Amino acid sequence: MSRYYELNVAFVGISLDEVKKVVIGKFGWEEEYSSDCDLTCRGSLGGGLSDEEAHEEIYKAIKKIKPYCRIKTRWTYLEDLPYEEYGDDLEIDDLQEVVIDKLNKDKKDN
Repeated sequence: MSRYYELNVAFVGISLDEVKKVVIGKFGWEEEYSSDCDLTCRGSLGGGLSDEEAHEEIYKAIKKIKPYCRIKTRWTYLEDLPYEEYGDDLEIDDLQEVVIDKLNKDKKDN
């Protein structure tokens, strides 16, 4: 089962290109946004890998390039996100639909 995430990697002491080489090149994430000190990507974790385990793999691969750099990752699970809904209830029956249509027609005629 794969899980779809947004991954943000914030870093100091290593270049964006070096971070991209690991995150995009080695691990296959797709770039969404980048700056001099962070990279945001989207991708899936498969094979039962947790976000914490994926962090460790990425962390170790980046530290191998620049052992004294600083790295922080933030993982946002993008499937089944919590949300709020506002507005009208769209679950209406046939009678309600007839009444709504009539009210809208009467409003338009006035």
